[in-house]
Amino acid sequence: MKKIDLAVIDDDEMYVLALKKLLESVELTDRTVYFENGSVALNYFDQWIHQSSLLPELILLDLNMPVTNGWQFIKEFKKLKIRIDKKITIYMISSTVNENEIKRAREVEEITDFVCKPVTIHTLTKILAQMN
Repeated sequence: MKKIDLAVIDDDEMYVLALKKLLESVELTDRTVYFENGSVALNYFDQWIHQSSLLPELILLDLNMPVTNGWQFIKEFKKLKIRIDKKITIYMISSTVNENEIKRAREVEEITDFVCKPVTIHTLTKILAQMN
C-alpha cells in the first residue's frame, strides 16, 4: 500500500496525540500536518494552493471545533478546490452519533464518508485501501 500525505483537522488535543502515536507506529503516511481548527487549515490550503505537493491527499476532518467547524471548512473548501490541482479525499470524523449529522455528511459531495471516533488502524487501513 502506497503511503500518503495526510491532514488532520481536529481540536481535541488528546485525540490528536493518540492519532499521532498510532500513525507513527504503523507508518501509513509520508507526511502528516495537523490543524487545530478549520480556519488554520484553510489558511494553509490557500497559502500552498499552487504547490500541490505540499497539500494532503487525505483529510480527516473533525465535525465539532471552535472558530471554524467541519461544516464551515467544507463550505470554504468547495471554493478553494476548483483551484487545487490534486485530488483530495475528505473523511468527516466525529464522536457524534447524531444520525442527521451522519446522513448530512454522506450527502455532501466533497465528503467521502463519515467515521466515528476514535480512528483505528483498521479504519485507516480501510480508508487507504479505498484510495489506492
